[in-house]
Amino acid sequence: MVSIGGNDLLQALPSLSGAELEAFPRLVRGALERLAHARLFVANVYDPSFGDDSNNFLDVDPATARRAHGRVNEILALETKRVGACLVDLHAHFLSGEPSWFTRQVEPSLTGASEVRRVFLDAIVRTNAAADL
Repeated sequence: MVSIGGNDLLQALPSLSGAELEAFPRLVRGALERLAHARLFVANVYDPSFGDDSNNFLDVDPATARRAHGRVNEILALETKRVGACLVDLHAHFLSGEPSWFTRQVEPSLTGASEVRRVFLDAIVRTNAAADL
C-alpha cells in the first residue's frame, strides 16, 4: 500500500512550480518501479474541501490549487496503471465526506483515517475477487 503523504502535498500544492510538477511523474515512476515486484495499491490525494471552494483554507485561488491537485492525481493514476498496480481512489471517496473526517483542515481524524483504510480494504477485496483469490 502506497500513499504519498496527502496532507503535506495538499499544503504544498499551491506553491509547486511547473518544474516541480514536471519532476513528479519521474519521481513517482522511479518509486513504483522499485516496488513493481509487489502487489501495489497506490492512493491518490483526497480533497479536504469536499470539492467546495467555500471550504478553501489555502491562501491561494482554489482554481489554481485544484489544477495542481488534479495534475498530481492524474500523474498518480497514469504511473499506477503503467506498473500494473491498483489505484485507490481516496479523492472520489472523500468528495462525499464530512467535516468530522478531519482534525484541522487536512489531517484525518480517527473517522477519516478509518475511511482511508476502508477505501484501501475495498480495493484489496475487489482486486482479490477479480483475481479469484
